[in-house]
Amino acid sequence: MLLGAAPTYMGCTLGARCAEDQAHREPEADNIPASKLDDYGSDPRSWASTSTSPEGPGIRRSDLSDAQASKGRSPRSIDGRSKEHEEASNTSRLSDFQLIKTLGSGFIGSVRLVKLASGNAATPFALKIMKKSVVLKKDQVDHVLQEKQLLGQVDHPFIVKMLASFQDDANLYMLMEYVNGGELFSAIRDGKRFKNEGAKFYAAEVTLALGHCHASFIAYRDLKLENILMDSKGHVKITDFGFAKVVRTRTYTRCGTPDYMAPEIIGMKGHDMSVDWWSLGVLIFELLTGRTPFVGSSSQATYQNVLNKEPVFPSHFSDHARGIVRGLLTKDKSRRLGCGVSGTEDVQSHSWFAVVSLELTLEKKYIPPFVPNVKHDWDTSMFDNYPEEAVSCRDTSGLSAQQQKLFAEF
Repeated sequence: MLLGAAPTYMGCTLGARCAEDQAHREPEADNIPASKLDDYGSDPRSWASTSTSPEGPGIRRSDLSDAQASKGRSPRSIDGRSKEHEEASNTSRLSDFQLIKTLGSGFIGSVRLVKLASGNAATPFALKIMKKSVVLKKDQVDHVLQEKQLLGQVDHPFIVKMLASFQDDANLYMLMEYVNGGELFSAIRDGKRFKNEGAKFYAAEVTLALGHCHASFIAYRDLKLENILMDSKGHVKITDFGFAKVVRTRTYTRCGTPDYMAPEIIGMKGHDMSVDWWSLGVLIFELLTGRTPFVGSSSQATYQNVLNKEPVFPSHFSDHARGIVRGLLTKDKSRRLGCGVSGTEDVQSHSWFAVVSLELTLEKKYIPPFVPNVKHDWDTSMFDNYPEEAVSCRDTSGLSAQQQKLFAEF
């Protein structure tokens, strides 16, 4: 049985909340003192601002061209990718990189901020390093191989991009783009929440990312605020595909984070991609209230709430917001929004998204309601500090040739 625990940077713990920590949060958003409940959206750049945009009230478009947006950043090739990204995608050993700082640390490895060791490197990357001996000990071989395979299949603006993967005798490595804005969860910590249009901004980007996964029959299975990173401008990047799986019919593993688990996962009755739409409903609710809808005093209490209770909506929810959350949090997955013949399109066409252009969302033309306080591409201030440990390419755990073969497809 696989259970998500603490938040992650590409699967490595960052140290914010565990699922059980939600029990200590306020039971009703309406009861939180105004001084503790800050509605994002007062900034004129926000979706929640007054606007004359033809897309509808509260929606703001960015007028920045791609050239303006990249001003002062790393040199880019014609397709928008750094030339160093192209070089990095051809790397095959740890010595190709200089390790700068640890961004996260988990039970099977760590994530490091790195740069190319050759030349005057100007582009930061994130390198996920997993110890083979620990992967074996924790029985995570299949999941690690699966994550690498699926990240290689997806290519979307709102999903963290894997640039390369390689291994040596001791470790497995996944080279990713560096997303330096921190977790979306950090934006609602300390009793903050988003206004309706702010939540809609993030939900629209996440919905496009999930739709991209579902088009390839990939069930993500661990959607939560901690697994959504923000880039320096405030747009989202879904990370950590450790629980993702190709599901063409159904699967039975209980996995994910209790607050976001769909009833069919908890009941182990078999689930499919529809569990992601349930999690989206939880995500929208949490963005609008600062809490999840079924929080309990323990994981078991949360499970019982998911199975037996309906969400209680604070008074500030609009009718359309209530409608989409109710539709997504339908316990009968055959009636759940997003689970019909039209799938993702049913979610995207809901009245809550009526004023949203999916094309403009995909092109990142809307201005985010929250912009992380990062000063440059190399900024690591949105992540905790961790002890810096040396990385050895030599296996000292005595892995056998047979054990090494288990990683042949990595």
